[in-house]
Amino acid sequence: MKKVGDCYYVHRSNIAELLKAAPGYAGVFRDITSYADSEGIPFEVIKYDSMKGTLSLIDSPDFNSAPEPVVGDSYVFDIDGWDGNPPRRIIPMKKNPQIYHMKETFVDPDYSGFDVEKARQRSKATEDIRHKYSNRIGYQSFWEERLREANIPLRNKKNGVHLTPSEIKRYNNVDQQYPSDATSINSRTPPRIYNIGWVVDRYIAGKQVIDLAAGVPRYFNQTVGMMYANVTPRDPFNYPKDINDMALTGVYDTAILSNVLNVIKERENIIDLLNLAKKIADATLITVYEAKKPGPTGRGRYQRGQRLKDYLPLCYEVFGPENVRVFGNVIVCEGY
Repeated sequence: MKKVGDCYYVHRSNIAELLKAAPGYAGVFRDITSYADSEGIPFEVIKYDSMKGTLSLIDSPDFNSAPEPVVGDSYVFDIDGWDGNPPRRIIPMKKNPQIYHMKETFVDPDYSGFDVEKARQRSKATEDIRHKYSNRIGYQSFWEERLREANIPLRNKKNGVHLTPSEIKRYNNVDQQYPSDATSINSRTPPRIYNIGWVVDRYIAGKQVIDLAAGVPRYFNQTVGMMYANVTPRDPFNYPKDINDMALTGVYDTAILSNVLNVIKERENIIDLLNLAKKIADATLITVYEAKKPGPTGRGRYQRGQRLKDYLPLCYEVFGPENVRVFGNVIVCEGY
């Protein structure tokens, strides 16, 4: 449990520690959290403010997958006299999110959602920054600027962080006007990215790789699967739910988005897919098929009709311009 002033913070899995710290409120704490679950209120963090007499249930959608997870929407309940009422106040997540530090203190040492020891090492590595800027590091933008100055990675995906179950569910529940199963090209030839020498040498061979839009399973198995046993397929429009969910429980060296951005009509869905890659992989590689004519193409298909360079602004938005480069026909995003 983490204590800051009059406030106590725990992950929802560690509520027992909070109940020991405030035994007089154990019953009402259990009742409020049970009420939240029954009402579908999302929360990962529980905050008890002993001065104000409030219990806040706080969503933190990247709690497992980010070293310093964001403070999401907060549902504030008055403790005294609570009799099943909805939260007195809902505080939405800020546009420039606040963040939690030392998340390992929120959980039990045996917590399995992320590598607790790696989280401790992260906190140790950032200790000087936290002490030097203790009054300003509560916001993500300022914190990430300080990390870049210190040459410390913003995220350490290979250090054992994972998506939460709610994140996996959201990322694999994709709503598109033109679903990608109708736009996947059925071919016995692997996408060209798997045959580019420098890509294979640096980003695929000996790496943990996920293809986030793998296409039709039997063609993937006959091509990419035969070449690289280390590439995990995922495609919400072609693979069953259990395989897609299992794929997103991992963390990867490389995420591949091959010829998929160009068949997604909705800008927000492209941003969502790029954010998914950013969360679960240390590097993201992007190729597109540069068709000339945009719009519906018949048989439920869609083509944006954009060139590779046209996707750079979206990559800059998600990964940061300093982390995006173009090599030939491949956009490479890494160092984020």
